[in-house]
Amino acid sequence: MANPDLKPEESQNVEFIADFNTRSVFTEADRFGVNASVFYNNIDNFIEQDAEVWIGPSMHTTYNNVDEARLKGFELTFNYGLEDFAAALSYGQTRGEDKQTGENISGIPADKWVLDLNQRFINRSVTTGLRVSHIESQNRIKSSDNDDYDRYTLADIYATWEPVTMPNLKLDLSLNNLTDQYYRVAFQELYMPGRDVRLAVRYQF
Repeated sequence: MANPDLKPEESQNVEFIADFNTRSVFTEADRFGVNASVFYNNIDNFIEQDAEVWIGPSMHTTYNNVDEARLKGFELTFNYGLEDFAAALSYGQTRGEDKQTGENISGIPADKWVLDLNQRFINRSVTTGLRVSHIESQNRIKSSDNDDYDRYTLADIYATWEPVTMPNLKLDLSLNNLTDQYYRVAFQELYMPGRDVRLAVRYQF
């Protein structure tokens, strides 16, 4: 639902980013990298997703301002590659609080782990991969919220084809939620759909 009294957000943001990359860790052909980012944001009039309520036959989300909010968090990613094989493991977390009351803020995503493994074939024109995402339970909620949000794990497999003879063409095929998990994203009332297949074709002129 629209809130005509919402004020625009004003923020002061600080972010630090560090990258480290090296080669020949275990063999002469491999590579390894670490990427890290840390952020700290002070936000006035933070727009908070407050609640989802049923009005008639449909569900509506309301938004309100938090006078003074603080967001902080980090993301850490490890990358490893050997010839045409690549692996990445990342972890990210965000914390949000009302600076005046010390309460948690709604709408902050849960902590998330992602493992991505992929292999290139046929002169690197075809890439196939497996992505596993583990989302931790979200129990850092406002005292007025009804319940916690359970953890869940998703597995996706994907393939991309970029033909060498047609460099402007790209085809993406993915099978998402391979194990057909029944899950709910933090701060949403409705559960997400199950397994699905997606095909995307892109051609640049």
